[in-house]
Amino acid sequence: TWYVAHQLARVSLPLSTSLGTSNPFSADSASSGSPVLTYSAQQDYVWAVDWSPDGKYIVSGSHDGTTHVWNAVTAQRLLSYRSATKPAVSDNWAMGVSWSPDSKKIGIGFMDGTVQVVNIVSGELMYTYGQHPAPPIYAVTWSPKGDYIAMSGGDVKVYEVASQRLITTFEKHTDTVVTAAWSSDGKWLASGSTDGKVKVWKPFTGEEQLNYTDHSSELRSVAWSHDSMRIVSTSWDRTVKVWEAMTGHTLYSYSEQPVPQMMDSAAWSHNDKYIALGSHDIYLRICDASTGKVLQSFNAYPIYSLAWSPDDTRIVTGGISDKRVQVWKVR
Repeated sequence: TWYVAHQLARVSLPLSTSLGTSNPFSADSASSGSPVLTYSAQQDYVWAVDWSPDGKYIVSGSHDGTTHVWNAVTAQRLLSYRSATKPAVSDNWAMGVSWSPDSKKIGIGFMDGTVQVVNIVSGELMYTYGQHPAPPIYAVTWSPKGDYIAMSGGDVKVYEVASQRLITTFEKHTDTVVTAAWSSDGKWLASGSTDGKVKVWKPFTGEEQLNYTDHSSELRSVAWSHDSMRIVSTSWDRTVKVWEAMTGHTLYSYSEQPVPQMMDSAAWSHNDKYIALGSHDIYLRICDASTGKVLQSFNAYPIYSLAWSPDDTRIVTGGISDKRVQVWKVR
């Protein structure tokens, strides 16, 4: 159910997998629950997934310590990578993964407290940020031009990519920072913490613009709309909230009924028309970003991470109770 905050009205919106012809989403076999591609080469839970900006590859980071890069059409593996930290650290999970804007590099956040940037063709380690031992890195996000990278864990740090110079340390959260995202216009970072807050701030000065406090439990994910105007945030308070990035005004709040579920991940389509949601209740949901209406649902598995293809026709999902990464056709 979505709650339209500014109208103070409750709107009941039933899930549907059979949609009318006016809706751009098709009700084919995939939309009723069948993935179009399954990747199962990793040996444990999949914490993070991301789709390359050029649309060719998917990266997945796993509890088994590996990060795999693989073909988004054939599932053929291009690269398998483990942390280069010496001496090797046991249980060094790959917790966060993110593509560089040029689709040539991946940033990987590890349990050992480092972010490692890897060339996807050669498999070469190019840069390392952070030092071991340190708190785990849960999220990695690139600036739009790819010249800076941010990492979240005990705090949020921003580095210049090529020089590996530390630019900013943001320490205004009171607990672990589990998620961070760079706005498409490059002006802002949003970070979400187990303290229940989302903060919007300037990446090169650390100046805080906004402290969003509408969640009542720890944050799981934050994502910017591509016009840099709105943010969607998910929380263990079992809600998803869509809000204005510069004012903190909540536009919509979603919780699944009759039994609210843990909401772990959300992502905007590149045209900003849709939001994909992943939760503990095994469903992948596609919502209209303007109205909040659930347009499609897929019977998947508990989803911890998801990402849209650049053409907004597919979604990749990874989960913490399943070793598989799956691709779903959404239109």
